[in-house]
Amino acid sequence: MTISSTGMQAAVEIDWYAEEDRVEVIPRDQQRFDLQKDRVINLLQLADHGEKQLLLLLRQLGEWFDRNSGRIPAAYLTLRDNTLLFLVISETPACDDELEDELSDLDLAIANDPDLKLIRLNTLVLPPASPEALGSFFHDEFTLVFRGKRTGSH
Repeated sequence: MTISSTGMQAAVEIDWYAEEDRVEVIPRDQQRFDLQKDRVINLLQLADHGEKQLLLLLRQLGEWFDRNSGRIPAAYLTLRDNTLLFLVISETPACDDELEDELSDLDLAIANDPDLKLIRLNTLVLPPASPEALGSFFHDEFTLVFRGKRTGSH
């Protein structure tokens, strides 16, 4: 990477047509490695698609949560067994068949959405539980929380 005369970093150029080019990667830990250029381009395109799909997924989960927030105090998106998990906490300890059905419908809609083909998601409804009990479901480095709209002077 080079610095331009304006002081801003210039983009790294990768020539699509230079078939035999390799890209040297130097991560922060300085363990250098190189990759074939076409593989790098494919990985970058896949990462871009994955980021866009994650944003679309978050919008769909948020809309579903908003529609059901009267019965759900919170929901979480986390990682479990290298797959995304949408964990929904029910308002009551009793099984809510309607909520389970709506969550299953969401799960199927996401699994069949061609715009989310890179997303692997599991869903689960749990009864109300202590933070300690719920903690075992959360990934240490990736957990997003969905909460209902605040009212009053919060």
